[in-house]
Amino acid sequence: MNEENFWNLIESCAKKDQDLSSISVVEHYNNFSNSIGHLSQPELDEFVSIFYRLREQARSSQMAQAAFIVAHGEIVDDSVNIFLTGVIMHGREFYLRCLENPESTLLSMECPQELPMYAPIYSAFEDLQQNRSGNSGFSSASCADDLSLIRNGVQVNLCIEDLVRQEMPRLFKKYWC
Repeated sequence: MNEENFWNLIESCAKKDQDLSSISVVEHYNNFSNSIGHLSQPELDEFVSIFYRLREQARSSQMAQAAFIVAHGEIVDDSVNIFLTGVIMHGREFYLRCLENPESTLLSMECPQELPMYAPIYSAFEDLQQNRSGNSGFSSASCADDLSLIRNGVQVNLCIEDLVRQEMPRLFKKYWC
């Protein structure tokens, strides 16, 4: 499995040109589960590896800030990871647009608050990773780590809310004002 095959599988599970609702997220999850169920173990291992690499790439962008804004600051340990899973599950084009400019991409979405609804798919990836690594000690960054990494810690003296307000003012205004 290569990255092209990864994206083809992800995109084949999504419904094109349809707004996501809780029902379509469930359908998306079911389609995804069926698709990865047909992968061989080596393909599945590579699929999971690509997913984690893409998620870590996204974590180093401004998407952790976007997750904070969309969640209205109510972030728990897995919130950023779930948000990033939702971004990845929307396909390559959406993912790349979010990497480039998360604020304008999310503003163009009808309902970005639905990205956190991808918790079941996030959990499936965590289970796959756990089974793959053979232990439950997989370390993932906590939301505090994610948010403290924003802007590489240069603006340590600013509170998170002030920082995201400065970095993504239009998205902040839409969800917080």
